[in-house]
Amino acid sequence: MMKSLCILIFLFCTSVVMAQKQFGLKFNFVTNNGTIASNVRVKFFKDIADDVVVVKELRANHKGILNFKLADNYFDETDSVFIQAFFEDPKIYYLNYEGKFSKKQFPLNKTIVFESMAPVSLDEIDDSIPHPPTLPKRSK
Repeated sequence: MMKSLCILIFLFCTSVVMAQKQFGLKFNFVTNNGTIASNVRVKFFKDIADDVVVVKELRANHKGILNFKLADNYFDETDSVFIQAFFEDPKIYYLNYEGKFSKKQFPLNKTIVFESMAPVSLDEIDDSIPHPPTLPKRSK
């Protein structure tokens, strides 16, 4: 009798855990040059009482893929999660990615393209700064 009661309780607990809603997420990270963006850092945020809290921080694999299942506690009161992704390359500066997704958009399978931004050259900085006014030359 006791053994069957323990098995019944175990099955009940297992079914409750399995019944929790999971939200599938798959990101493919690439650059605008068409190369794989490997080891991208991804942070998950949610709003709690007008404060933004980091829920989880993950890294994509060397192939630029992140597979993850989000639980209900990743989402805020509006059933949304805010995602920020960072790709670092010592040679080129890439803009970060930011997105807000609702539960209705899951399962989510998205390719994220990181846009490169050419570093500003000294000549471009020189051209953007207005030169001081000069006085006209006097004729003798």
